Amino acid sequence: MHPDISVVISTYNRSKMLAGTIESLLRQEGSATFEVLVVDNNSTDDTAAVVRSYEKQSPLLRYVFEPKQGVSYGRNAGIAAARSDLLLFTDDDVTPDPRWVEQAKALFENKPEYGCIGGKVLPLWPAIPPSWLTRDHWSPLALLDYETGMVLNRANRKCLITANMGIRRTVFAQIGYFVPRFQKTKGSTCSMEDRELQERYWTAGGQCWYDPGLVVYADIQPERLGKDYHRKWHYAHGRLYALLKDPETERSGFRVLGLPGHVIRQLIEESAAQALAALGGHSDVAFGHEVKSRFSAGFIRQRLFG
Repeated sequence: MHPDISVVISTYNRSKMLAGTIESLLRQEGSATFEVLVVDNNSTDDTAAVVRSYEKQSPLLRYVFEPKQGVSYGRNAGIAAARSDLLLFTDDDVTPDPRWVEQAKALFENKPEYGCIGGKVLPLWPAIPPSWLTRDHWSPLALLDYETGMVLNRANRKCLITANMGIRRTVFAQIGYFVPRFQKTKGSTCSMEDRELQERYWTAGGQCWYDPGLVVYADIQPERLGKDYHRKWHYAHGRLYALLKDPETERSGFRVLGLPGHVIRQLIEESAAQALAALGGHSDVAFGHEVKSRFSAGFIRQRLFG
């Protein structure tokens, strides 16, 4: 008998954090039947042994191995192995709410017109975050909180993220799986495979639903509280956006060397604003301008030089 929900986690060399995620899933409350597929994305630590030990304890858990490095490959392997037509994705550093699976099932059932559902990803801080790390800087931490429920589509192109995202199998049948070109791999700081998938779905006429009642909590790694991580993330994000060819980003009144003119203008204006803020002693404001200029720099670098 097929479960109501298949939970998919792609993991690489995070066995200690993964154990906490698995335990939180095995403690889920409610009547929804589900399985948990942990996809070992070619880990070199004791991930296999950790998952196998839980697999012996619970029939809910299934171990899947994917040798191709990259989270898109891992998630795609999980989709292929899943027994349910409703797939629920999360990450190996996440603790879902105790009724997460039950709530996801209810959303799928009550909102059949939506192919994707998702919700909040809230932080579990390892320490008090620095003053500059406001909600404006949550994207590099893979955090999400739109506060109110809403439809996401071509008219409202806010994005769900795969730390807390459910997708019907019919969506994959319609538009295909995650594209590895946009994935996060070993050593990279940024990915956009979830955004790219939603863009394809919206282009095909699909709609997603964001529900603030569907909640997971993400462990924030200490190194992500530093500015260097955020600098690297925004530069990499700009490069991925150049590959994505996002319709809103591509729209421009003029182009230079094939580049949208507003991207060049943003680089100039944000760099100037950063310098002025720094001269005025407003370091937090300066950093906000800096990361925007780094996004533009990454975009331009990718378009001009690949």
